[in-house]
Amino acid sequence: MSILHTVEDKTCTSTWLRAAELLASQDDATLYNVILGIASPDKVTPEDFELHEVLNAFLVSKDQYPLSSIAGTIFPAGHYLHGGAKAVFDEFPALYPKMKESWGTYAHRMLDRTVIADERNSSMLEILVEKLKKQKKKGRMRAAYEMDLLNGEVEMDVALYQPAADCDRTLGQPCLTHLSFKLHPDDRLSLTALYRSHFYVQKTLGNLLGLSQLMCFIAEQVGLTIGPLVCHSTLAQLEHGGNTGWKLQDVQSLLKNCRQACSSPVLMV
Repeated sequence: MSILHTVEDKTCTSTWLRAAELLASQDDATLYNVILGIASPDKVTPEDFELHEVLNAFLVSKDQYPLSSIAGTIFPAGHYLHGGAKAVFDEFPALYPKMKESWGTYAHRMLDRTVIADERNSSMLEILVEKLKKQKKKGRMRAAYEMDLLNGEVEMDVALYQPAADCDRTLGQPCLTHLSFKLHPDDRLSLTALYRSHFYVQKTLGNLLGLSQLMCFIAEQVGLTIGPLVCHSTLAQLEHGGNTGWKLQDVQSLLKNCRQACSSPVLMV
């Protein structure tokens, strides 16, 4: 039996579908250490949009959040679209207390100004963007920036697990625990995301879309191009039964419809 299960494709959507089909082929629809490799996370094809409609229809029919809501837990794309970077860094954290649910969103953890840097409160995302700007502008010398270099790449890490808030939780813990960004010598930005547990029906595709939006935001702020996205699901589940409201047969039918959406010609209006 393989220890690692790797799935690689071009877009977030096509990679998710291949991984979900892999899970569906397992006796319990579960695998440990599923690693997704997405070559062009910023690309969305017409076929991808067709699949999104199929999956969204299923999720909404089961009283689950649509893809856009799941993506929004990682990056507030709506704020960025309507108000630019200022809305992301300033308006979203200010409005967040009115929107907060459960333990909170990953976007809030990244954008909450709780880190003391240069004698002022900053967010993890602000610090990350500034580090990348300095690296891109002035070079990537170890002595100048006191950052580890590995094979010509600069490591930028964001830890999303908060011990004080999360250590006593058994249920309801955040599933996304760590983001590791890399600045490549050719000014591409890549990202590796670590999930302790991943629900492939309800969450994973929306998560991937949110991570891609986060990458695009950072790249635009710094002046970089988009590199690959790697997502490591230490436990991947094609969830069904229990309190989900659907059976494995429903998920298998959903995946069949998703595959058909990707394979069918897209009508251009």
